Amino acid sequence: MNSTIVWNGATANTPILFNFSSVQPEVVRGVNYNGNLGAVGGAGITLSYDQTLNGIPVQPPGFAVDTSTGALSIPAVNTAAYIDNSGGNAGADYAFSGNINASDGSKVEFDWLFDAVNTAGNNAPTVTDAIINALVGATVNHTFTATDDGLPNPPNALTWSGLVGFLGAAPAILPTFNPLTQVFTWNTTGSAVGTYIALVQASDGSLTDIGQLTIKLGTQPGRVPEPATLSLLGLGLAGLGWIGRRKKPANG
Repeated sequence: MNSTIVWNGATANTPILFNFSSVQPEVVRGVNYNGNLGAVGGAGITLSYDQTLNGIPVQPPGFAVDTSTGALSIPAVNTAAYIDNSGGNAGADYAFSGNINASDGSKVEFDWLFDAVNTAGNNAPTVTDAIINALVGATVNHTFTATDDGLPNPPNALTWSGLVGFLGAAPAILPTFNPLTQVFTWNTTGSAVGTYIALVQASDGSLTDIGQLTIKLGTQPGRVPEPATLSLLGLGLAGLGWIGRRKKPANG
């Protein structure tokens, strides 16, 4: 694969994080294929996708990638007609290809071989993404969850890694993630306002998925006096003025 990172003469932009282990390696004949590239850009970066031919002559019949979300799909009517590769390359019946493009000009190519099968094998686990709005100084607590088909390990036997990435400005206090309880904790005291993305990974022993927690960190706005309070304040000042006018200076 080829990739591009933009350099401004002083610093490089944040590379696109992308893990092929989250892409399903099998396509079941006669069944709709749905997947996702699972790419993540840096804070403030938006991603788009295309299906440019990178080193392959043609895309699999029916293959499409959503240009906004990176969702992959092939209708069942197309997968039903997929045949085994007669060239003897087991597990590599078809390939799809394209680019992941970042709004800052960087990009990464993807090229993926898959096997056409009659019966589904192992599916990758799915880690649930989440978004949290928090104020600077608060402690963010979040428990990651995931679903899996129980293959090849028994159900609920997923293995979690520690934080595989934390995107955004450097935090004043480093966040933590407990792979045994799946609890993410971050004391945001002293950290800058902005968007942060925590990335964790779950594995079923063969395939993995990366989940993301997006934290939008802000500050408490200044308190604005309510209209009733302003009215009372005005009446109080008016009363003081009236008293001042009624009071006569003392003459010896």
